[in-house]
Amino acid sequence: MFRIPFFNRSSPLAGSHVGGRLAAGSQEPPLCQHCRAEMPLFFQVEWTPGSHDTKRQLAVSACVSCTGEDRIIPTMPKDHRKGCSVSSSFLKSSQTNFRLVITDVNSRPVPAKPAPEESAILPKRLEADHHGVLRCDGRVFGRLGGKPEWIMEDETPGLCDQQEPFAFVCQIDSGWLFETRPKAAPQITLDLAGNPAPSRRPGYRLFNGNAAYFFATTVDGQPMAYVITQCQ
Repeated sequence: MFRIPFFNRSSPLAGSHVGGRLAAGSQEPPLCQHCRAEMPLFFQVEWTPGSHDTKRQLAVSACVSCTGEDRIIPTMPKDHRKGCSVSSSFLKSSQTNFRLVITDVNSRPVPAKPAPEESAILPKRLEADHHGVLRCDGRVFGRLGGKPEWIMEDETPGLCDQQEPFAFVCQIDSGWLFETRPKAAPQITLDLAGNPAPSRRPGYRLFNGNAAYFFATTVDGQPMAYVITQCQ
Protein backbone atom coordinates (compact mmCIF):
# COMPACT_ATOMS: atom_id res chain seq x y z
CA MET A 1 0.00 0.00 0.00
CA PHE A 2 1.16 3.53 -0.72
CA ARG A 3 1.32 6.48 1.62
CA ILE A 4 -0.90 9.42 0.73
CA PRO A 5 0.08 12.79 2.23
CA PHE A 6 -2.57 14.19 4.56
CA PHE A 7 -4.29 17.31 3.30
CA ASN A 8 -6.68 19.41 5.34
CA ARG A 9 -8.33 20.38 2.09
CA SER A 10 -7.88 19.57 -1.57
CA SER A 11 -4.29 20.31 -2.46
CA PRO A 12 -2.40 20.46 -5.79
CA LEU A 13 0.04 17.59 -6.36
CA ALA A 14 3.31 18.88 -7.81
CA GLY A 15 3.72 16.09 -10.36
CA SER A 16 0.07 15.23 -10.95
CA HIS A 17 -1.92 16.69 -13.82
CA VAL A 18 -4.01 16.01 -16.90
CA GLY A 19 -2.39 16.65 -20.29
CA GLY A 20 0.46 19.11 -20.61
CA ARG A 21 4.07 18.13 -20.01
CA LEU A 22 5.65 14.70 -20.07
CA ALA A 23 6.77 13.02 -16.87
CA ALA A 24 10.08 14.09 -15.37
CA GLY A 25 12.90 12.13 -16.97
CA SER A 26 10.89 11.22 -20.08
CA GLN A 27 12.36 11.80 -23.50
CA GLU A 28 10.33 11.86 -26.72
CA PRO A 29 6.58 11.14 -26.69
CA PRO A 30 5.92 7.41 -27.14
CA LEU A 31 4.80 6.20 -30.57
CA CYS A 32 1.85 3.96 -31.35
CA GLN A 33 3.10 0.62 -32.67
CA HIS A 34 0.21 0.45 -35.15
CA CYS A 35 0.21 3.85 -36.85
CA ARG A 36 3.52 5.32 -35.56
CA ALA A 37 1.75 8.49 -34.42
CA GLU A 38 2.85 10.25 -31.24
CA MET A 39 0.66 9.32 -28.30
CA PRO A 40 -0.42 12.30 -26.18
CA LEU A 41 -0.05 12.31 -22.42
CA PHE A 42 -3.52 11.86 -20.94
CA PHE A 43 -2.47 12.26 -17.31
CA GLN A 44 0.22 11.57 -14.77
CA VAL A 45 0.14 11.13 -11.00
CA GLU A 46 2.85 11.43 -8.38
CA TRP A 47 2.92 9.29 -5.24
CA THR A 48 5.25 7.92 -2.58
CA PRO A 49 5.44 4.12 -2.29
CA GLY A 50 5.10 3.05 1.33
CA SER A 51 8.51 1.37 1.44
CA HIS A 52 10.37 4.17 -0.33
CA ASP A 53 11.34 7.76 0.38
CA THR A 54 11.61 8.62 -3.30
CA LYS A 55 8.49 9.83 -5.05
CA ARG A 56 7.40 8.21 -8.28
CA GLN A 57 5.34 9.34 -11.23
CA LEU A 58 3.06 7.27 -13.43
CA ALA A 59 2.51 8.75 -16.90
CA VAL A 60 -0.33 7.42 -19.07
CA SER A 61 -0.23 8.03 -22.83
CA ALA A 62 -2.53 6.57 -25.48
CA CYS A 63 -3.03 6.77 -29.23
CA VAL A 64 -5.90 8.87 -30.59
CA SER A 65 -4.90 8.50 -34.26
CA CYS A 66 -6.00 4.89 -34.89
CA THR A 67 -8.09 2.14 -33.34
CA GLY A 68 -9.35 -1.40 -33.86
CA GLU A 69 -11.76 -3.85 -32.27
CA ASP A 70 -8.88 -5.61 -30.55
CA ARG A 71 -7.39 -2.50 -28.97
CA ILE A 72 -10.25 -0.28 -27.85
CA ILE A 73 -9.32 -1.23 -24.29
CA PRO A 74 -6.15 -2.89 -22.95
CA THR A 75 -6.03 -6.65 -23.43
CA MET A 76 -6.06 -8.98 -20.42
CA PRO A 77 -4.21 -12.28 -19.95
CA LYS A 78 -6.33 -15.32 -20.80
CA ASP A 79 -6.38 -16.47 -17.17
CA HIS A 80 -7.05 -13.01 -15.77
CA ARG A 81 -8.83 -13.08 -12.41
CA LYS A 82 -8.36 -11.83 -8.88
CA GLY A 83 -4.96 -12.88 -7.54
CA CYS A 84 -3.66 -14.08 -10.90
CA SER A 85 0.00 -13.93 -11.88
CA VAL A 86 0.84 -11.62 -14.79
CA SER A 87 4.07 -12.03 -16.73
CA SER A 88 6.47 -9.16 -17.33
CA SER A 89 6.55 -10.13 -21.00
CA PHE A 90 2.79 -9.52 -21.19
CA LEU A 91 3.18 -6.10 -19.54
CA LYS A 92 5.69 -5.15 -22.24
CA SER A 93 4.00 -6.69 -25.29
CA SER A 94 0.44 -5.53 -24.51
CA GLN A 95 1.23 -1.81 -24.56
CA THR A 96 1.03 -1.34 -28.32
CA ASN A 97 -1.32 1.65 -28.55
CA PHE A 98 -0.85 3.01 -25.04
CA ARG A 99 2.11 3.42 -22.71
CA LEU A 100 2.43 3.32 -18.94
CA VAL A 101 5.72 4.77 -17.71
CA ILE A 102 6.85 4.92 -14.08
CA THR A 103 9.80 7.14 -13.21
CA ASP A 104 11.51 8.00 -9.95
CA VAL A 105 11.43 11.63 -8.91
CA ASN A 106 14.92 12.30 -7.54
CA SER A 107 15.90 15.07 -5.15
CA ARG A 108 17.13 16.91 -8.25
CA PRO A 109 14.69 15.69 -10.92
CA VAL A 110 15.34 15.92 -14.63
CA PRO A 111 13.30 18.86 -15.93
CA ALA A 112 10.15 17.73 -17.67
CA LYS A 113 10.21 18.24 -21.42
CA PRO A 114 7.51 20.71 -22.53
CA ALA A 115 4.73 19.30 -24.62
CA PRO A 116 4.55 20.80 -28.12
CA GLU A 117 2.50 23.97 -28.40
CA GLU A 118 -0.13 22.08 -30.37
CA SER A 119 -0.50 19.46 -27.64
CA ALA A 120 -4.08 18.31 -27.98
CA ILE A 121 -5.13 17.73 -24.36
CA LEU A 122 -5.49 20.85 -22.24
CA PRO A 123 -3.23 20.79 -19.16
CA LYS A 124 -5.08 20.85 -15.83
CA ARG A 125 -4.04 20.24 -12.24
CA LEU A 126 -4.99 17.18 -10.28
CA GLU A 127 -5.69 17.64 -6.58
CA ALA A 128 -6.07 15.06 -3.81
CA ASP A 129 -7.78 15.25 -0.42
CA HIS A 130 -6.95 13.31 2.74
CA HIS A 131 -9.19 10.46 1.57
CA GLY A 132 -7.12 10.05 -1.59
CA VAL A 133 -9.88 11.38 -3.86
CA LEU A 134 -8.43 12.93 -7.02
CA ARG A 135 -10.18 15.95 -8.49
CA CYS A 136 -9.78 17.95 -11.67
CA ASP A 137 -11.60 21.27 -12.09
CA GLY A 138 -13.42 20.47 -8.86
CA ARG A 139 -14.89 17.23 -10.25
CA VAL A 140 -13.95 13.75 -9.07
CA PHE A 141 -11.34 12.26 -11.39
CA GLY A 142 -10.58 9.08 -9.45
CA ARG A 143 -8.52 7.85 -6.49
CA LEU A 144 -4.84 7.86 -5.51
CA GLY A 145 -3.53 5.08 -3.29
CA GLY A 146 -5.47 3.09 -0.72
CA LYS A 147 -7.70 0.42 -2.26
CA PRO A 148 -9.43 0.41 -5.65
CA GLU A 149 -13.16 0.97 -5.78
CA TRP A 150 -14.24 -1.63 -8.31
CA ILE A 151 -17.47 -1.05 -10.21
CA MET A 152 -17.68 -4.78 -10.98
CA GLU A 153 -15.91 -7.73 -9.35
CA ASP A 154 -12.53 -7.39 -7.64
CA GLU A 155 -9.80 -8.06 -10.23
CA THR A 156 -6.75 -7.13 -8.16
CA PRO A 157 -3.75 -8.98 -9.65
CA GLY A 158 -1.46 -11.11 -7.51
CA LEU A 159 2.18 -11.43 -8.58
CA CYS A 160 4.30 -10.45 -11.57
CA ASP A 161 6.25 -13.44 -12.91
CA GLN A 162 4.98 -15.30 -9.82
CA GLN A 163 7.48 -13.32 -7.75
CA GLU A 164 6.80 -9.59 -7.29
CA PRO A 165 3.49 -8.27 -5.93
CA PHE A 166 1.39 -5.63 -7.60
CA ALA A 167 0.42 -2.52 -5.62
CA PHE A 168 -2.49 -0.24 -6.42
CA VAL A 169 -1.47 3.24 -7.59
CA CYS A 170 -4.62 5.01 -8.79
CA GLN A 171 -7.85 4.77 -10.69
CA ILE A 172 -9.83 7.07 -12.96
CA ASP A 173 -13.60 6.97 -12.99
CA SER A 174 -15.64 5.94 -16.02
CA GLY A 175 -16.93 8.54 -18.45
CA TRP A 176 -14.14 11.06 -17.95
CA LEU A 177 -13.79 13.48 -20.86
CA PHE A 178 -10.33 14.91 -21.49
CA GLU A 179 -10.83 18.41 -22.84
CA THR A 180 -8.86 19.27 -25.97
CA ARG A 181 -7.72 22.45 -27.67
CA PRO A 182 -10.06 23.91 -30.31
CA LYS A 183 -7.85 22.86 -33.23
CA ALA A 184 -7.06 19.38 -31.95
CA ALA A 185 -7.64 16.53 -34.38
CA PRO A 186 -10.67 14.39 -33.48
CA GLN A 187 -10.06 11.05 -31.81
CA ILE A 188 -10.35 8.05 -34.11
CA THR A 189 -13.05 5.67 -32.89
CA LEU A 190 -15.14 2.87 -34.42
CA ASP A 191 -18.32 3.91 -36.24
CA LEU A 192 -21.58 1.93 -36.24
CA ALA A 193 -20.22 -0.32 -38.99
CA GLY A 194 -17.13 -1.08 -36.93
CA ASN A 195 -14.79 0.98 -39.11
CA PRO A 196 -12.26 3.54 -37.81
CA ALA A 197 -13.62 7.07 -38.21
CA PRO A 198 -13.16 10.51 -36.58
CA SER A 199 -15.30 10.87 -33.49
CA ARG A 200 -18.10 13.43 -33.63
CA ARG A 201 -17.94 13.89 -29.86
CA PRO A 202 -15.74 16.61 -28.36
CA GLY A 203 -12.61 15.79 -26.38
CA TYR A 204 -10.73 12.53 -25.94
CA ARG A 205 -11.64 9.43 -23.96
CA LEU A 206 -9.08 7.08 -22.48
CA PHE A 207 -9.82 3.38 -23.03
CA ASN A 208 -13.27 4.19 -24.46
CA GLY A 209 -14.21 6.05 -21.29
CA ASN A 210 -14.07 2.95 -19.10
CA ALA A 211 -12.97 3.05 -15.49
CA ALA A 212 -9.25 2.24 -15.33
CA TYR A 213 -7.25 0.80 -12.44
CA PHE A 214 -3.46 1.13 -12.41
CA PHE A 215 -1.04 -1.09 -10.50
CA ALA A 216 2.74 -0.97 -10.09
CA THR A 217 5.31 -3.75 -9.69
CA THR A 218 9.06 -4.22 -10.08
CA VAL A 219 10.83 -6.33 -12.70
CA ASP A 220 14.60 -6.74 -12.41
CA GLY A 221 14.74 -3.59 -10.31
CA GLN A 222 12.72 -1.54 -12.81
CA PRO A 223 9.19 -0.31 -12.05
CA MET A 224 6.44 -1.43 -14.43
CA ALA A 225 2.71 -0.76 -14.58
CA TYR A 226 -0.43 -2.77 -15.34
CA VAL A 227 -3.91 -1.46 -16.13
CA ILE A 228 -7.32 -3.10 -15.80
CA THR A 229 -10.50 -1.55 -17.20
CA GLN A 230 -14.13 -2.08 -16.21
CA CYS A 231 -17.39 -0.70 -17.60
CA GLN A 232 -20.77 -0.20 -16.00
